[in-house]
Amino acid sequence: MTSTRLLPPDELYARTEYVKRMRGRCGRFVRTFGKSPMNDLSESTYVRQDLSEIVRRQEQTPQGIQEVEEEVLRQFKDALEAHHQLVVVGRAGRGKTSLLYWAVQRQLDVLEKDQTTLVPVYVPFNELPVGGRPDLEAHCRGAIAGGDQRIGQWLWNHVNKGNVLLLIDALDEVPARERPARLNDSSLFAEIVREMLAPDARIVLTCRDSAYPELRDRLLELRRPGAREGFAKMELKPFTRDQIADYARKFFGDGAEADEFLKAIQDPRAPSPAGGGTARYTHLAEEPLYLHVLCWLYSSEEAAS
Repeated sequence: MTSTRLLPPDELYARTEYVKRMRGRCGRFVRTFGKSPMNDLSESTYVRQDLSEIVRRQEQTPQGIQEVEEEVLRQFKDALEAHHQLVVVGRAGRGKTSLLYWAVQRQLDVLEKDQTTLVPVYVPFNELPVGGRPDLEAHCRGAIAGGDQRIGQWLWNHVNKGNVLLLIDALDEVPARERPARLNDSSLFAEIVREMLAPDARIVLTCRDSAYPELRDRLLELRRPGAREGFAKMELKPFTRDQIADYARKFFGDGAEADEFLKAIQDPRAPSPAGGGTARYTHLAEEPLYLHVLCWLYSSEEAAS
């Protein structure tokens, strides 16, 4: 339901300018291949990936009732509905930052129409202040709001109320020796988790799969007062064959060049997909960043020939 309450001028200004600032922050990737059409993240370039969650349930077996595990695939929106706290795990280049950028853009679309919705706040973990709440307020008013007093006050009001979708990227990029202190009970991050009491408030972390095992227990313990769970682990899945093709067609445009590229990256040594008669694409194409590089290299070679 869209809110129709007229906003005071300062609040309308703050919301409008915040949307512009956050769109700029999370709308474009800085990559070596700077002219790539996929560097500008938008609905027309983003290819959605599934999130995988391992769910435990009770099942009747000949040996009695036993606990079994099954994989449940969710879209990001469904994952947010299922959990207040998520940690999205995946290998390097899997698309974790792209997912958060896309989530920011979609939530900003909602915010422009409804001032009561969650405010998306994107922060790399290594940019979070290491001090207490005054440092967080200073960071919101300074780095995030750009020092604009009206934006800073508006944003801090929403953070104080917990009316935010807090997207914290790349926990693994904090040096390993600093991680215990940044996640302990007296840390600013633990304080943020404890104060996210608004029913709709959500926190999403991202972390490389190589770093997650050492942080798993601590993330499970960090929870809001009265909550039954800490950070639920969701694995970002690699691209499927259809998603690889979708990405290529977004990169090259629908047409012969995309088809030729897809033919070029087939791996004839790999088994055919179930029910299909053609070979799989090279395994590198299953990772979004590597697929991006493959597309860029192919387009560069075509341009040079």
